[in-house]
Amino acid sequence: MIILKIGGSILTNKDAAESEIDEKNLSRIAKEIKSSLDNDSKEIIIVHGAGSFGHPPAKEYKIGEPFDKDEYPQKRIGFSKTQNAVKRLNMFICDEFIKEDLPVVAVPASSFMVATNKRITEGDLDSFKRYLNKGFIPVIYGDVVLDNDLEICVISGDQIIQYLAKNLNPDKELMLTEFIIKILKPMMMRFSLINFLHLKIWIP
Repeated sequence: MIILKIGGSILTNKDAAESEIDEKNLSRIAKEIKSSLDNDSKEIIIVHGAGSFGHPPAKEYKIGEPFDKDEYPQKRIGFSKTQNAVKRLNMFICDEFIKEDLPVVAVPASSFMVATNKRITEGDLDSFKRYLNKGFIPVIYGDVVLDNDLEICVISGDQIIQYLAKNLNPDKELMLTEFIIKILKPMMMRFSLINFLHLKIWIP
């Protein structure tokens, strides 16, 4: 099993006035994941960041910061807006993967994970195992979740991959970052995800 984390910064255009997908990067990543799996069938879980979709509403409503009870109505709206934003990003990503005949299935962290002081402490992963056993590719992403101490908080894709790795014992955990796409790739004439997925190291 491989867990692949795709950084939000390479999936979205950070400098855009509004949330925007980096269609070129997303298309290339989808094609190369498909090519890699065609060459060597393997179980894979994909984790992606929130990029320019989730960060603005989470910051605006200060999700994860302590608050008074009378602020709860606005915090709930902020939670809903953030969840909806990252869900939209995930939909764009899954649409692109499905175009490449990748059998992805979205598994939102907010539907089953709970945190305590911003750290994931609950999350039944049976659904991941069942989807993998049926040949699906689970896709999970940075999200908002309930928090036992703070009521609500944000959990990042980086934290999610650590939780999955600890509990699922994958063969490899890999991180595809802006560094790989924009700096390392131009230095390597034949760089592709086919090569990348065969690495046995964590690339931070």
